[in-house]
Amino acid sequence: SVIDQIEIGKDIKEGVPALKNILHQNPEVVVLSDISDMETILAVLKIASSGHLVLSTMPLSRCAQKRTGYPATQTLSIAI
Repeated sequence: SVIDQIEIGKDIKEGVPALKNILHQNPEVVVLSDISDMETILAVLKIASSGHLVLSTMPLSRCAQKRTGYPATQTLSIAI
């Protein structure tokens, strides 16, 4: 098995551009340490909807803030 890791801040300056381009590397699993903004959420949903396994965390203390902090125009609808 080969494990490739990209570290934000060390290998690449910003996380969202890396997420938008990660599918070019054809990963089996994408692991994120934290989802902290709407742009990251949208990028992660795009990766997951393409059939890739995505594992991440969102601190519980911020979940309610994140949920109520987004404008109504950015509400996500997810169908399973």
